Amino acid sequence: MTSEEALTTLQPTIAALARRIGKRHPRVDVRDLEQDAALAVVQALPRYDGSTQLSTFMGLRLHGSMIDGLRRWHPRRRRTHGSGIEWEALDAERTVGSARDPETLLQATELRYAVDRLPAREQFVLRAYYWDGKRLVEIARELGLGKSRVGQCKQQALARLRRRSG
Repeated sequence: MTSEEALTTLQPTIAALARRIGKRHPRVDVRDLEQDAALAVVQALPRYDGSTQLSTFMGLRLHGSMIDGLRRWHPRRRRTHGSGIEWEALDAERTVGSARDPETLLQATELRYAVDRLPAREQFVLRAYYWDGKRLVEIARELGLGKSRVGQCKQQALARLRRRSG
């Protein structure tokens, strides 16, 4: 089966999946999702052996490629999860170069100073999680720890910050 034949066969599936994902993410162009899926079809087609239906073989690959596209084009927002910490102040300061609002700049400076006073591992976890947008699993891999231990470090660091901020 050629790539063109596979794309023609899967086009209704691709379009329906892109519309469904696009409804949950209104700022995303459905055509971008369809393009990500088409690329996934072309890349995965050499591994298709014909033992299952093409739509079954490609189903998870199509969905996964669209989700990867969302992550690539629309990175996650900064997380707060009720941490009680104003991470947006730091984000605003970094994005604009220097915050125009003196209060925002003060919050960012205070937060950066407070994080700098944490133990090294807690600093690393908070910076990686909130500023770099990494998942706990990725941080755990970098530190050589378990995901649950990284989560505990994050919670300890947040508790320290809350105690110090009064």
